[in-house]
Amino acid sequence: MVEAQPIPGPAPKPLVGNLRDVDPELGALSIAKLIQRYGELIELNFMGKQKLFAGSQRVVHELSDQSRFTKVVTGALE
Repeated sequence: MVEAQPIPGPAPKPLVGNLRDVDPELGALSIAKLIQRYGELIELNFMGKQKLFAGSQRVVHELSDQSRFTKVVTGALE
């Protein structure tokens, strides 16, 4: 079995996380540049909230594969 690796991304700063790593003027383009630098799947922290960003359709399909991952449906989706 392959050992789990941490999801790459820029190191978060105290309190603000990765807010300063994302240029508000460039928006999604700014995140695309981070994906180019760190890989197809990155993790960013926005004031304590972890967010994952997939940089390709291949990664989205892999993350959506229900045979590999358990998805918990709660709240409004129930």
